Amino acid sequence: MTEALLQLQQQVQSCIFSDSKSFQTLKSLIHQITNEIQQHYTPGDDPIALYDILQRFQQAGQHLHVFKQIRLDTSGGEHYRRAFGNAKADTLYLFSLLQSAIHFGYVLPISAKQETF
Repeated sequence: MTEALLQLQQQVQSCIFSDSKSFQTLKSLIHQITNEIQQHYTPGDDPIALYDILQRFQQAGQHLHVFKQIRLDTSGGEHYRRAFGNAKADTLYLFSLLQSAIHFGYVLPISAKQETF
């Protein structure tokens, strides 16, 4: 994976529910991850794999739609805790799925030569 994706993965790991800004941070990170993948990877042996991974990252971000941006109460609400936990867990799982897809050739990095055209 690219260095940028590895850094994004570390940032996702550091998000915690008790930090009231983490839900917005996680949402932003998921968006950055999908952009990074779209810019630096292309379909390989399985053309659907890249599309599927991108869709799953977007679905992980949808867990966070339960949060209201106006007022976030982190002291209660198991529903919020679960939504945040699911989004984070799904995102970290998808990193391992992406790594496997790259390893098996289902998703290929775009070479520096191809990026210049």
